[in-house]
Formats: sequence, structure tokens, C-alpha cells
Amino acid sequence: CRIIRAADQTITSGVATAVAFDTESFDVGEMGDLGNDKIEIRRAGKYLITGRWRSDDVMDDGERLAYILLVNATTTVDQTCHVSSNSKVSASFSVVLDLAVGDEITTKVYHSQGVNMNTGTATQEYPTLEVTEIR
Repeated sequence: CRIIRAADQTITSGVATAVAFDTESFDVGEMGDLGNDKIEIRRAGKYLITGRWRSDDVMDDGERLAYILLVNATTTVDQTCHVSSNSKVSASFSVVLDLAVGDEITTKVYHSQGVNMNTGTATQEYPTLEVTEIR
């Protein structure tokens, strides 16, 4: 299952904000739940979970951008990038986890830009979350 946020979403500076996913790229096994911004595990096993978020604005030196993976509302991976030059930056994660039936996979984004930012609306800037069963 792969879900994305295609429309822009305002992310408040200094606040970890849940991504409000709005599109399924694909969903084999009916795992995606766009109404609740999550992917729910339907079969226990080992899963590859990947995701990314790219700023749609240039960030300044010393600022931070993070993409956070949560399993059952608990932070599992906090992939943080610290900006060392004025640029667009991205954060991504890729992790293999053992998951149980009913586990809920969600994400949050965070930045310290000092002003609100929107998620990107260009294909390469969409916040994404993908869960692939390893068999």
C-alpha cells in the first residue's frame, strides 16, 4: 500500500503534525485508510516501510526538518535532517519491522523554519508512506 499527500497541507513551525493523506497510489489488500491517515496491517509478518517528505521552501542554516514514522501512535523512526546551507531539504526513512494484525502505521512531519510551511504539491515533494509485506 502506498499513500501520499498530493494537495498542500499547512505544517506549523515547531509542531510535529500528522500527515493528512489524500491519495492512494496503490492498495493491495485494502490496508490504506485515508479517512484516518493510516495504513493498517492485515496479516502479521515482516514489512518494509518507507516514506519521505521534502520541504517546498528553502530552509535556512541551522533549521531542522523531520519525517517521523509511528506504529500504534508510538514513534518508531525519527529521520531528521539539519540544514547546513540554504536549500530545499528532504527527510526519508526505510525500515523493516515485524508487525502484528491491527498495527497502525502513521507519520508526522516537523520543521523549525520559524514560519508555517506547506507540504509540496509537485510529485517529487509529496509526503509518502509505503508499506510492503516481505514474504
